[in-house]
Amino acid sequence: MERHERKRSWTWLLLPVFVHVIGGIIAYYAIRPDEPRMAKDCLYIGIVLSGINCGMFLLLLSMGLLLGEHSVISEFEQSYPWDSNI
Repeated sequence: MERHERKRSWTWLLLPVFVHVIGGIIAYYAIRPDEPRMAKDCLYIGIVLSGINCGMFLLLLSMGLLLGEHSVISEFEQSYPWDSNI
C-alpha cells in the first residue's frame, strides 16, 4: 500500500507555543505520520517553553519570598501588635 504524505502547515507550531507541553504532545501525535521532523520540533518547543515558564515562576516566587519581609503587610503587622490583650 502506498502511503500518501501531505505537507503540514506551520500553524501546528503555534499549538505548543500557547499550550506548552500538552500542545506539543498533541501536535506530535497529530503530525508524526506525515512530518516526523516537525512533530519533534513541536514537542521540543513545548518542553522548552514549559521549562522557561517554570523557571520564571520559581524566580519570581523566590524574589517575592526574599523581599517579603519588607512588604506592606509586614509593616502593618509591626505597627499593630496582634498579641496584646484587649
